Amino acid sequence: MKIALDFAQRKAEKLNQGLNSATIAIKLNPSHHEGYYIRGLIFLSKDDLFKACIDLRRADRLGNENAARHIDDNCK
Repeated sequence: MKIALDFAQRKAEKLNQGLNSATIAIKLNPSHHEGYYIRGLIFLSKDDLFKACIDLRRADRLGNENAARHIDDNCK
């Protein structure tokens, strides 16, 4: 059980680090789609569909070619 808990904690830490990195990238260059796309995927993995869909839609509008698939699958 401890191994599973340790794994879950490490995964959560990595997701939070990724979220922070993507947010910094967006602040540095708000017109670059990749930061929104990555942050949207992280929000998806954290089951935060509202924030995920906002970022994925922004990434799509900015020209990300992969965002539309995730929008179609998750953002109703």
